[in-house]
Formats: sequence, C-alpha cells, structure tokens
Amino acid sequence: MDLQPGFRLVVAPRFHLAVDWAERLLLGAVQQEDGRFFPRHSWRTPSPEELRLLLGDPTLPIEDDACDKCLALLTLPQHLQAAFWGMLENEAQAPPTPRLQGWDGFVHEVARFLDFKGSPVPEDAVFDLVVSKPGQRSIQWDAEAAHAIGLTFNLASWISWPLQDETRLPRLWGGFNLGDEPVHVLLVNLPASHLAAELARDVAEAPPPTTLDELARRFLTHCPDYPLVRLRLDPGEGYRIPVGGVLIDACTLDTEGPGLMLMVRCEEAKGAGSEET
Repeated sequence: MDLQPGFRLVVAPRFHLAVDWAERLLLGAVQQEDGRFFPRHSWRTPSPEELRLLLGDPTLPIEDDACDKCLALLTLPQHLQAAFWGMLENEAQAPPTPRLQGWDGFVHEVARFLDFKGSPVPEDAVFDLVVSKPGQRSIQWDAEAAHAIGLTFNLASWISWPLQDETRLPRLWGGFNLGDEPVHVLLVNLPASHLAAELARDVAEAPPPTTLDELARRFLTHCPDYPLVRLRLDPGEGYRIPVGGVLIDACTLDTEGPGLMLMVRCEEAKGAGSEET
C-alpha cells in the first residue's frame, strides 16, 4: 500500500533545529503478534515522492495554529538536559527514595521553557519518565501483563469513535529524548479520520468501528503494509503530536544503553467522560 498525504513533519516555530529529514527517516511496515502490533525488522529509505508527502514544502513557514496539525519537532536547551543528568547523578549518590529528587522543579522548568517557545503543554499535563531496555520495538509497557503494548493511538483506546472534543480526552501530548543516544518515534502519518475513511472504502460491508482501539486494530490488520514512519530523535529532542488521533510509539532498536523518555500526557478534563461517584 502506498504512502498517502496526511499530517506533515515539521520543526516547530521558534525552535532552531537543523534537520536533514532524508537522513532522519525510514519507512517500514507492521506485523501482528498476539493481537499487538510492532514494526517489522526491515526498513528502507523513503523515495523523493514519499519525502514530499511527509514534509510538504519545508521552505514554507509554519504558523502556530497550523502546527497543531503537524507532528512538530522540538528541542530542550542544554541547561535543562544537564539539569536532568545532574538529578540522576545526585540520586545515585543518595539513599534510595520513591521519587527522583528535584523532579518537580525540573518538569516545571521544562513547562516554562515550552510556554516561552509558544508550544505550551496543557494545564493538566503530567510528566512521566519512561526507562526502556535497549533493543525494544516498543517503549509502551503493560506492567500487569509484563509485555510491550506496541503501536496504539495517542488517545485512550476505550474512547468512542467518532471523536467528540479531543481536548477534553486523556491523551499523549508528546515526548522528549532525555537519554544520551538516539531513539526512534514510530508513527502512521494519517489521523484517525483518514484511517476510518480508508477502511470504509475497502471494507464497506463491515459496520463502522465504535472505539479507537477497534479502529486501530482493524486498520493495522487490514493494512499491515501501509508505510510505518520511523523518525530518529536525537538526545534533547522531542515531538508534539498533532490533533486528530495518531497511531504512535517509540523504540530503542539501535541503542546500546537504556532509553530515557520524558513523556507528556494529559489527564481527562473535568466534566468529560463518567462522573465521580
């Protein structure tokens, strides 16, 4: 199945980041294992036409409102990266504690920096440090089942489809590579509405999906050869996920040490979903 035009990959406005996209990107496909979806082991470089579909015209400026419809690359300043590693060094020399000392202050400074740069995190944002072993095809982990989750939407799987007010739903906003080696973001470049439309054309006799999880499973099962985008994320770099529901994950396939990702997620807004009893 050929790559289709979807959301663009861009550098966020006011972030001075030189990117050789052709050198950063690979394309692959997914395979199903026990009802979960992971990248296959083979990768290829995108063609010039595929790069055009992923990037659009990279010479055109990106406005703030248009950035919400793009997967935008961000980067943290050196002093925040150094502050994180300083926390780890202090933690290694101190008695064990259930919480990383200085974490709250660190994420507060990250949020302040992103706000200053015009990419503010939502007020209800939660910051998690995700540590992954090297060589993992997915950084998403099901602790209860003790296995990797694989490719999923950045919105909660139980959310009803079609989407209503995405801004009020629990979702992954984006993430940052805090490690000292590159990690790779894995994604499908089409929002959920495009996936549903593709299924409606090709599997017209089937009833429409009722949840995001059902939509994801149907698309990845029916279209396993749709190009999966693999984007290299260098140390200190991050990404902001576009609106519309995106199939996304990250991997540590080429790292020698553990991956360290700062994941930014949004809790369910008050008044959305079920009420407290």
